[in-house]
Amino acid sequence: MKLLQRQGCYKLHQITNVIAGNIIGHSLCSYLLKEAQKSTRIINHCLSKVSIRTVTTASIRQRKYGTVLLNSLKQGTQYSDGHKGWLFKQSINLFSNGTLFENQSDVEELLKLWTKKFEEEGVSEPRTSAELIIAHALGKKMLHEVPPEYTVDLSTNLVIQELCQRRLQRVPVQYIIGEWDFHDLVLKMKEPVFIPRPETEELADFVCDFIKSSNLQNGKFLDIGCGSGAISLHILNSFKTITGVAIDKHNHACDLTRGNSRNLGLNERLNVHQIDIFEKDTVEKLQEYLPFDVVISNPPYIPTSDIDSLEPEVERYESRDALNGGKDGLDVVRQILYLAPQILSVGGQIWLEVYLGEPEMIKELVKENKSIIYLTTLKDFTKRDRFCVLEVQ
Repeated sequence: MKLLQRQGCYKLHQITNVIAGNIIGHSLCSYLLKEAQKSTRIINHCLSKVSIRTVTTASIRQRKYGTVLLNSLKQGTQYSDGHKGWLFKQSINLFSNGTLFENQSDVEELLKLWTKKFEEEGVSEPRTSAELIIAHALGKKMLHEVPPEYTVDLSTNLVIQELCQRRLQRVPVQYIIGEWDFHDLVLKMKEPVFIPRPETEELADFVCDFIKSSNLQNGKFLDIGCGSGAISLHILNSFKTITGVAIDKHNHACDLTRGNSRNLGLNERLNVHQIDIFEKDTVEKLQEYLPFDVVISNPPYIPTSDIDSLEPEVERYESRDALNGGKDGLDVVRQILYLAPQILSVGGQIWLEVYLGEPEMIKELVKENKSIIYLTTLKDFTKRDRFCVLEVQ
């Protein structure tokens, strides 16, 4: 209730305390109506509507409670039945227009409602967002696993409502549901660790093709800026004898990679270290693993001037360090190219995912470098130059 008190809505504070269980039954509704009528300020700024709803409790017992619909707050309060100790563990999240679900809704109804809401608020991929969130709340991976007419009870409705409110705040779906697919792997996701994109799946595939064609199934690779561990884990899952090292400058990324590797049973062949490649002792820290056969990286490559123009989902929630490549987007790439001759075997390759227009810039960077040659540029699924392949001589 401190939030409400700080905003000066004392009457609303009283009302929400009542909802939390201080007054139960029909007297609650009378109290709410009287209190709402007392304060013009509440009606104008905080209170949209007072109504009675019938809910099904965990014990399938019916009771009535008053519902305060808030315009200015995203969250209401928790509801409890003091006699039975039953508690909604999820806080009620409410639409700004005062919409609240009835007792039960079917899947199709919920999907239409939330898709429409996301469309109205300009949320990207509105239907997909709604499908994934509803499926997650129902304990499924995809919504097609649930019949459209399946009835969703109130407690699950509340969970869906809470998760969808986060999506309305432009939190990425991957963070909301806590996982994401990378090829045939399911990886845990956690803010602010960078979310792997389809282009990075392509990079991982290209690297696997190189490993296979070069007979490096028993070799060693280094994944720079591992994030969730997606690239490393796909390679390890594809080749049962290859080993790898994954590094990232942030502990939270390293922890996520370790967790994902354990979940997939691949941790025995992957060493994860927190290393900032701009530190002078980087080569020394990697010494026990040298030399590597291949270095892979999806580095931060977006020019600093472009960061603020990114989608809210990216700009607000994903790690800036995973995005910001410096003035021209190539700060981290330059450092990788500097380190490559010191950590790769002769003939070892560097595989990079980069920003549009950067392959030509990288070609220029290595023209005067006698230790590295630029081999080729590969296109992504949109037919744009995206991947750079270089080799240490």
